[in-house]
Amino acid sequence: MAGYRSQSEAEFSFRQMKDPHVVSFSPMHHWTEHSIRVHMFTCVLALQVAHLMRLRAARAGLRMSVRELLRELAGISETVLLYPPPEDAPGHAA
Repeated sequence: MAGYRSQSEAEFSFRQMKDPHVVSFSPMHHWTEHSIRVHMFTCVLALQVAHLMRLRAARAGLRMSVRELLRELAGISETVLLYPPPEDAPGHAA
């Protein structure tokens, strides 16, 4: 049973690699072996990030496809990160 589920996940990953809106291996406009290797690495890395993104969303109760998640994330136009001051900064309350 585990092997069957693994096969299903692998087939799903290959379908995502062919989807130009998610992770796409083509078209490849590279000619040197180094550039092709970098392109392949980037695509596989993007596929892994997409899989982890879907997994984290599922754990949070969001049953969404990678395409749906990317559509939602595309709606974010700005993110502001606020960091607290270091504890040793002048005027920092303990």
